[in-house]
Amino acid sequence: MNTNAEECLIHAVRVMMEKGIIRFFPFSWCFGLVDMRVESEMFADEETVLTVREDDWNGGPAECVVQELAQAMITSKVRFIPVKSE
Repeated sequence: MNTNAEECLIHAVRVMMEKGIIRFFPFSWCFGLVDMRVESEMFADEETVLTVREDDWNGGPAECVVQELAQAMITSKVRFIPVKSE
C-alpha cells in the first residue's frame, strides 16, 4: 500500500508524463520484459533505463512506467536536478 507521499509522487509523475515533461521510448522486448529510455530535462542524468514486465506493458505502458519511475525516484535511482535559489 502506498503512503500519501508516494501517492503524491505517483500523481506528479503521471502529470509530467501527460504534459511531455517526462518522455519514454521502448527499445527492447525480451523474456517478458520491456526496456525503455526515460528522459527529462528535469533529471540529473540525461536518460534512465527502466524495465517493466511485458504483462504490464500490454495493459497500457504509461501506468507501469509511472509506477516504476516513482519507485526509482523513491530509491534515488532517478534524481531531479537540484533547484538553486538566486
